Amino acid sequence: MNEEQKDIFARYLEDAKLRGHTLQGLRNLKSRLPKYFSYLNGIGISIYQVKIKDAIDYQRWLLERGRKDGEKYSNGMIASFMTAATHFNNYLKREKLIHTNPFLPN
Repeated sequence: MNEEQKDIFARYLEDAKLRGHTLQGLRNLKSRLPKYFSYLNGIGISIYQVKIKDAIDYQRWLLERGRKDGEKYSNGMIASFMTAATHFNNYLKREKLIHTNPFLPN
């Protein structure tokens, strides 16, 4: 995670806490979003430049890449990663840092 991502991630987690996310919900965000940042860094785009195609490709990347031990993620885990990215992009939109959430249909 680069410095820009660390900064916005910390602000997002604080916002999530203020919005009433449970301790477990915050733990899930902390464990799921770094994978999203890793994906973005791997394709060389900023969190502010994500397009619908990138969101679709992120899901494909999760399906193909799988876990560190070589096992595939379950459908539920893929959904959890996608939900975390969706909520994060909702935050970016709420903060007027992006115009649309690429993880949601228009």
